[in-house]
Amino acid sequence: MKSNTWTRRLQMSKMNDLSYEIEQLYIDGFSPSRIAKILECPVGLVFDWLEENGFGMAKKPQEEEFSPFNTLNS
Repeated sequence: MKSNTWTRRLQMSKMNDLSYEIEQLYIDGFSPSRIAKILECPVGLVFDWLEENGFGMAKKPQEEEFSPFNTLNS
């Protein structure tokens, strides 16, 4: 039973660290897709975290400015 509690605490600690890293990188001006690459986590997780924590102005990948897929001809 103690190992389950310890494992759960360790997982929560890792999530707290990830949350802190996402927040700091976003504040430093990195885009959500770049944050996901830096932290090696799914971009959806970054967008979900930003949305849940009041950074709702984060743009989804298909809406990002300067996207190579968002051209005048498309």
